[in-house]
Amino acid sequence: MNSVKLLLIAGAVGALAGCFGSTTAPTEKPSKTLSQLLQSKKYTAFTLPRDKWGVGTIIKFTDGEEDIIAFDDECLAISAGETASAQTSEVSLETASYKRGSIGKLEAALAKDVVEDVELTGAFNDTRVSEVTISTDNPIERAVSQVALERRVNLLVEQENEACVAALFTEGHFVIDRVLRVDGVEITFDQDNDAKLTLDIDLAKAIGVDGEISTEIVGKSELSSKAPRLIGYQLYRFDSESGFGRTEITSERLSETYVASLKAASAE
Repeated sequence: MNSVKLLLIAGAVGALAGCFGSTTAPTEKPSKTLSQLLQSKKYTAFTLPRDKWGVGTIIKFTDGEEDIIAFDDECLAISAGETASAQTSEVSLETASYKRGSIGKLEAALAKDVVEDVELTGAFNDTRVSEVTISTDNPIERAVSQVALERRVNLLVEQENEACVAALFTEGHFVIDRVLRVDGVEITFDQDNDAKLTLDIDLAKAIGVDGEISTEIVGKSELSSKAPRLIGYQLYRFDSESGFGRTEITSERLSETYVASLKAASAE
């Protein structure tokens, strides 16, 4: 009889434990890199952060990088002037986190843009660093609608602007119709206990900074810049077919995966 009571009590205790949840620690949510965050929003990262190259710029890809064909004010005039039609809106962008080996080209380029000659991957040569985080200030999306963009393209065709029409319709040329801009970047170095590591001589050496620049950053809790930068973009492609005395213009938005394949192919 006593053994039966003990079994019943044990079962009740187990059921109560199940009601209040497992004592196992929750699984940590995987962090994302800045490149992954941009990709989730359908953006392609600029190979190097830009302060111009905005909406309406015509580009191609050369050696795996964006190459200018015509700035916006040279042809489409989407971003400035009397015909300006680009609109801005706020977007959310999480803080990006990096473990050893996860820092990509975009992040490395951003770091060099903040402090000259910084090698961000070198941070992990300092054994105190367990994670690097990058946060952005005031991310803004600037875009032009398909209607406004096609209206400008048609106008250039009607005006017989040969240079701009050639720039638009040449195979392998694309129009930036959307950009992601940030007003600043902050980079911090985290320890295992989540405490921020203050930059000292050893950490400065690890990220390749010495001399006068080193004295400017030692003692700070982060590397930061307040300079506005374009970090991502989306593309449109235009094509034309002539026949029966008329020209039909077609347009197509390119997916970020297709743009990535175009950049990679240009580097081969």
